[in-house]
Amino acid sequence: MSYDTYRENPDMAESTDMSDLRDALPHIQPRAPSPATNQQQMQNLQNIILAAVNSAIADNNELWEERFSSKDKEVRDLHRRLAESERRQPSGMGLPRAQEAEFRKTALAKPEPYDGDKKKFRSFSESLELHFNANSAYFSRERNRISFALSYMSIGAAAALRTEWVERRKIAEERSDAGEITLLESWAHFERTLKDHFADTHEEERARYEIIYKKQGTLTAQEFFVKFEELRRRAGYDVKRNEQFLITLIRNNINGPLIKQIIYSGNVPTTYTEWKTRIVTNDQLWRDQVENERMLKGSTNGSSGTGNRGPRGEPERETG
Repeated sequence: MSYDTYRENPDMAESTDMSDLRDALPHIQPRAPSPATNQQQMQNLQNIILAAVNSAIADNNELWEERFSSKDKEVRDLHRRLAESERRQPSGMGLPRAQEAEFRKTALAKPEPYDGDKKKFRSFSESLELHFNANSAYFSRERNRISFALSYMSIGAAAALRTEWVERRKIAEERSDAGEITLLESWAHFERTLKDHFADTHEEERARYEIIYKKQGTLTAQEFFVKFEELRRRAGYDVKRNEQFLITLIRNNINGPLIKQIIYSGNVPTTYTEWKTRIVTNDQLWRDQVENERMLKGSTNGSSGTGNRGPRGEPERETG
């Protein structure tokens, strides 16, 4: 039955089967999908996949964070239980401990009490390092290093930091906070804290400026290099890494006649150490020569003339 017949006689639909109904419907041409629609569908699919991947990654990260947090808690509990066990353990029991080295007096002068002055920080640090090296067995334990340094931080801002450090240590022990105790017994952490508080952040910049214009002048070569080496360390220049630059500096800053004497000798040094050795040696030889000539000239002048001479070289006057 056609669609037009159905419209004119709708009562006949009761005797119509599905095939007749299909034939009765108007024929519609299928519409081809547009390229824009396909592109949008692909973009939507990619967004769905990307969202699913990101969600899976987030879930996985959260799972591992929970596991790590759980393990960290177990480690902290173990540290706490170990610290409590060591405190409760009677002396002389348990595992044998290595005998700790005792503090040994040395000929070194004690460090000057430190007040937190940034200009004095390098001197204070170098003094500590000298003591650590002279008593290496005792100071191999980082806690001894920290206690030694704190004992000389007795004035001003340094004393305030010492008080803060001691109070943190006391609270950590009361709470059995093994992590905090370990941190406060680390020399690397303590040294970094000192530098953060007291190191002169502009020291290196000033030293790099000063070393460029540091001339020998009336100084002996030995005196010059004492000051030059101090500036080199403060400026952060390394002999191997910055060797050619350092050679250029000493050739410009050492007195010209001394440099020319070395160059004209035909045996020109090639390393910083060789330049330094030659300069100091030639400078000392020149000064010795000048002194000998002066003494010889004085001796010659003193022996000239006739008659007896007094203790100062003047002619003696006759009496009577």
